[in-house]
Amino acid sequence: MIEEGFDVVIHVGASPAYLNDSNLPLLKPNDLLQHRCLYMNSMSERPQWRLHHNGRTREIDFISAFSCDNYHVLQQLAVGGLGITQLPDYMNKSQLEDGRTQGVRNSEHSR
Repeated sequence: MIEEGFDVVIHVGASPAYLNDSNLPLLKPNDLLQHRCLYMNSMSERPQWRLHHNGRTREIDFISAFSCDNYHVLQQLAVGGLGITQLPDYMNKSQLEDGRTQGVRNSEHSR
């Protein structure tokens, strides 16, 4: 995502507990539709994530389980095991490193 001259990479992630407990597949982008997606609505009221892979962009529309305009709230909900969310890489780095969250797709990422 490029905004106001800054590049910000947004990653889709969830807690290991959520991913283990959901027993739902996450093998392809449309599998996100079966999950509890936590949405940042400050960019758009329409819940949609853009996934980028090999130079292609894929847009996934979904019904959000929760939406707000605060990444910190979404971060806490995801770490707490309440769903999958998108977070800027600078906010998600420490949670990924210590295992509180994990990326849900290694081959596709969002921006």
